[in-house]
Amino acid sequence: MGIGFGNYPRVCGAYYDRVDPSFYMRTWAHNTELSMLAETGPLGLLALLWLAVATAVALWRRVRAGDGLAVGGAAAAAALAVIAQAHDVFYDTKVMYALWLALAISLAPRAPPAVHPPD
Repeated sequence: MGIGFGNYPRVCGAYYDRVDPSFYMRTWAHNTELSMLAETGPLGLLALLWLAVATAVALWRRVRAGDGLAVGGAAAAAALAVIAQAHDVFYDTKVMYALWLALAISLAPRAPPAVHPPD
């Protein structure tokens, strides 16, 4: 069980004080997976990982089918995965709005291309 979503800065100050009371930045763990584990527990982390894998599989299928927009969505998801190792991206709305927009566009249902009868 975690400490509650968004509660990391409030709860973890005592732990920072034991290591270095003069350290002024008391925000997040600066790793999305670690923050998610601390705040939501193992089930929250598993949900995050399931969402990441499901998104990657859906994007991979679209890329293999030749969907050019899915390439952009995959690039956005890959960039997020890299950035998430040193930053808590869920709390940065500027990052998350752009990511969710890119994923929504790349995974939105689209009509199949029209097939024209041969002349």
